[in-house]
Amino acid sequence: MQLIQDLENSNKQLQMANQQLIEAARQLENSNQQLKSTNKFMETVISASHFFIIVTGSEEKIFIFNAAAEQVFGYRRDEVLNKLAEYVIKPTGRTDSIKSIEKSLVTGKHWLGNMITATRNGRELILNLTAARIFNDAGRTFATLYMGRDITEEKNFEYRMMHLDRMAARGEMAGEIAHEMNNYLAVVLGNLKLLQMELEKGKLDKTPKKIGSMQNGLDKMTKFLDSLMIYSRPETEKAPFDLQALIENELFFIKPQNRFDGVEFVCRFNNDIPPITADKSQIQQALLNLLNNAADATTRNPHGQRQITIETTFDRNDGTILLTVSDNGIGLSDDVIGRLFREHFTTKERGHGFGLMAVKRVVENHAGKIWVEKNPGGGAIFHIKLPLGESKRIDRKSIPVK
Repeated sequence: MQLIQDLENSNKQLQMANQQLIEAARQLENSNQQLKSTNKFMETVISASHFFIIVTGSEEKIFIFNAAAEQVFGYRRDEVLNKLAEYVIKPTGRTDSIKSIEKSLVTGKHWLGNMITATRNGRELILNLTAARIFNDAGRTFATLYMGRDITEEKNFEYRMMHLDRMAARGEMAGEIAHEMNNYLAVVLGNLKLLQMELEKGKLDKTPKKIGSMQNGLDKMTKFLDSLMIYSRPETEKAPFDLQALIENELFFIKPQNRFDGVEFVCRFNNDIPPITADKSQIQQALLNLLNNAADATTRNPHGQRQITIETTFDRNDGTILLTVSDNGIGLSDDVIGRLFREHFTTKERGHGFGLMAVKRVVENHAGKIWVEKNPGGGAIFHIKLPLGESKRIDRKSIPVK
């Protein structure tokens, strides 16, 4: 009887355990359905996102690659699955971009910035990229998220607008100059007409006075023009920025121009350079002038033999950056080098000598130095040395590339 009683109790316990198992299975099924629903929802969101989304697993291999990513990078999803992120994200400028991202992610920080990368067919584009690492409860890497968008057209628009702003400013300045010159010319022309009338009538007593008045007007015009040649110190708005990114962005926009057709750009960057505190637009204009001059100096070179080299180095001892732009063009004589930064001096047939004067003024505005020397291999080498300024106290990782 005791054995029968024990069997009945065991049977009841088994029935209860079975009911609990059935309930657990039902809950598991519900959870599985919810998980499937959540996954489907997430897949829909990821697929419909206008931002490209790339996710790698613990082994840093891609397992999510949405439709926007296919459109931006030119790869199909099945082509990149189980490939490393570097297979898709290929920086064409800063070779340390992926490494710098990795350094930020290892410390648990996200990475935000712009980078120039190449698509599958080699087309260059500018990405606004955010990268973040996802950790599990044990503190180990669960996944890495790369999300962003193609901002090439936006940057092109900004570049064009900046150019139009400069042209508008020049137009306003030209209008003011024309107005002042007309005032001076009116005085000279008025006296000239009066002098002609008096000469026709044979009246010469007032001739010296009229000539003196015209001479005075011409002297004023000369002084006015001379004052324009002496560049007034432009207003300088300094802020920290990534010099290397600025150079890469500038190259991205000028390469398609006819002036740079067939030019090979060689970049040698010191990747340890921290952000520089300077007026970004002025530095950009100075760089563009140097690149234009270098391109013009190489126009006589045979096709495929035009080269411009851009180098950056960082001197930790005095906290300065050295920017060097060299070419393999026609070169400069000792006499030309001695007069290169003087007003009105130019070696171009249609030049006005303003470009290098503007570069010199920008460098002076930033308490820097500029000098030029012959390139041993032919051509010229321009050096610009700039202080970092306040940027020595700035954490590079905290500053996104604009």
